[in-house]
Amino acid sequence: MNKVMRVVLVEPNEKAVIKMIDGSLEGMQQTVGGYIEAIALDDQGTCLVCNENGKIDNLPLNRALVDDDGRVTDIIAGTFFVCGTDEEDFASLDDATAQKYLKRFLLPEEVMRFGRQYVIRRYDPEEEVRV
Repeated sequence: MNKVMRVVLVEPNEKAVIKMIDGSLEGMQQTVGGYIEAIALDDQGTCLVCNENGKIDNLPLNRALVDDDGRVTDIIAGTFFVCGTDEEDFASLDDATAQKYLKRFLLPEEVMRFGRQYVIRRYDPEEEVRV
């Protein structure tokens, strides 16, 4: 029987959503479209799980990770999800943590680079005028 996890799912150019996903290795790989890589987001066991080859495979840029001073430390390419951890494995998010990261990653981001600086513009895809 497959383990089901409650996560914040973040797809490029889409609003983040809270979703139930298949928590097996195969299910997580299917969700991100390849081999998984986990990045710790806090010291509470929350992590971001993404495609480890997202940039190499030229997947669309998705969201920026920033430090406490607001500087971009990394940009995640491709679909990712935020989940919790237990002693040995990935786990569902509790309500408070799910809401925290839903708010953090809710709106899609456009990433622009000027020299060595990145500028991130959040936008609502439902309000964007496409030409």
